[in-house]
Amino acid sequence: MSQRTLQRNGRLVRLVRLSGEALDRAARAALTPSGTSGEQELDAAGRTLGRLYEEIEAEAADLLDTTGPPVEPRVLVVEVHVASHVQRLAETARGVGDIAWVRRERGPLPERLRTPLSGMAGLAVSMLGAAADLLATPRAAGTADLHDGLNEMAQRQRLLYERLLSSTPAPTRLDVVDTVLLGGAFDRCATHSVSAVRHVLLPVGAP
Repeated sequence: MSQRTLQRNGRLVRLVRLSGEALDRAARAALTPSGTSGEQELDAAGRTLGRLYEEIEAEAADLLDTTGPPVEPRVLVVEVHVASHVQRLAETARGVGDIAWVRRERGPLPERLRTPLSGMAGLAVSMLGAAADLLATPRAAGTADLHDGLNEMAQRQRLLYERLLSSTPAPTRLDVVDTVLLGGAFDRCATHSVSAVRHVLLPVGAP
């Protein structure tokens, strides 16, 4: 890769890492049992999301800039795909933050549900970190671990639903809704991590 291409790729890596940080902050805010730590995480999530959206806007402006030096088409293909996934990741993290906000009034989810949700959130964040590493150093063999992560996420989601449906007493309607929304958000983030890396490796032709 040329120095300029490396610089552009480095920006994509930062975007994915920042997406993982935003998700982590929002998930912690949504799943904190109670107290001021949840408020602090919510504030931190808002700041991180603000930075992420600024980076996304800068990336979009650069992609549409026809006055700068020419960029190889394959590099643009990679950037458009990764940027689109980062945009969706940002929207998903914001949705998790919205749930964290309303849970301040509703109170924390039951621990029986928070535990598997925390595991799903941690896995999604870890997969985003691994995706950023692969963006920095593309390796086709490295995608296997990410695909394994999707399988693990599916298992964790199944455990979540087993707990949700077998809880005694039964969870409230709002607890069910928020649990399903959070689980789905973490699952989508895991899927985006895999998709973003796949679009990078195909044009690069990694070993």
